[in-house]
Amino acid sequence: MSLFQITLLLIVIQFLYWLILSLKVAFHQRETPLPKPTSVVICAKNEAENLKELIPKLKLQTHPTFNITVGDDFSEDNTKHVLAEHQINRVVASKNIRGKKQILEDTVLAVKHPFILVTDADCRPSSSEWIKEMSPSFDNSIVLSYAPLFKSPKILNRFARFETLLSAIQYISFALFNRPYMGVGRNLLFPKALFEKIGGLQSHKNIVSGDDDLFIQEIANHARFEVSINPKAFMYSKAKKSVKEFIAQKKRHISTSKHYRLVDQVLLSLNPTLQIFIYGLFFVLIIKGFFSIFGIFLITKWLLLVLALCPASIKLKEQDLLFFIPLLDVLFLFYLIYFIPSAFFKDEKNWS
Repeated sequence: MSLFQITLLLIVIQFLYWLILSLKVAFHQRETPLPKPTSVVICAKNEAENLKELIPKLKLQTHPTFNITVGDDFSEDNTKHVLAEHQINRVVASKNIRGKKQILEDTVLAVKHPFILVTDADCRPSSSEWIKEMSPSFDNSIVLSYAPLFKSPKILNRFARFETLLSAIQYISFALFNRPYMGVGRNLLFPKALFEKIGGLQSHKNIVSGDDDLFIQEIANHARFEVSINPKAFMYSKAKKSVKEFIAQKKRHISTSKHYRLVDQVLLSLNPTLQIFIYGLFFVLIIKGFFSIFGIFLITKWLLLVLALCPASIKLKEQDLLFFIPLLDVLFLFYLIYFIPSAFFKDEKNWS
């Protein structure tokens, strides 16, 4: 095959990859289940100010039977007083160790309702029906949803949202294809009984990050997975404000992927491999002086990516990002080049 044919073939394969996943997300419909007694669990470390904003919004939820429990990971601010003021259940971590897993496990085991809905202190529900929309249809169901970022016109915000969108399209569609591999701890429901059955987070407690995705990896063969992507089920959070904060966050998340099942690692490596190879071939075209062909292929790639992502972007209310695909696609290339080593080297050691 010629250089032109190989380049075009890879562009088409990437287009089909995203189109298939995007359509799976876009056409998913879920009947509203009957509400189940649910405990909302929030793990917090020095999050008093965020809890002051979040708790009143959670108290407005229309779900008939729920309570709120905050796991306090040895906070040094006035978290204890904020929770007392709002009459919120508080669980203190049994051990002061790095990471989120100890306080998450302690809090989940302490609550009474059969279903656990986890989120973070810096998150905000999209509606008063968040808990209701995240309710399961079956007793052994795990419910996945979308956890978008609040919008701002800054380039870093748009790229962070773009990366979040691509990640969501993958983990949601994979779950719908009966291949769940992760969820996001900002918006995830699971049965307490199932959590206890597998021994909580004990099997990967030595890995500081990955309380959500490694939990899904372990429990995938024991549970039924549902997806709730009604906009009322979304849980928004604030994007990192600086490149340094964004890099630190992504290194934590990506470093966990080497602990995924091998098949999942292979499937998830397809798009990064295509992205790097396609732009590598673009560079070869430029070196060889095929400038017009390079331009045609580049525009074709961007147009096909917009077309492929459009169905899921509309479903997940992120269609404004499509106007910035040329910039975001190039930034995603550099993102991959920078972060791929994090998938192979040491785990990050900070709060996730």
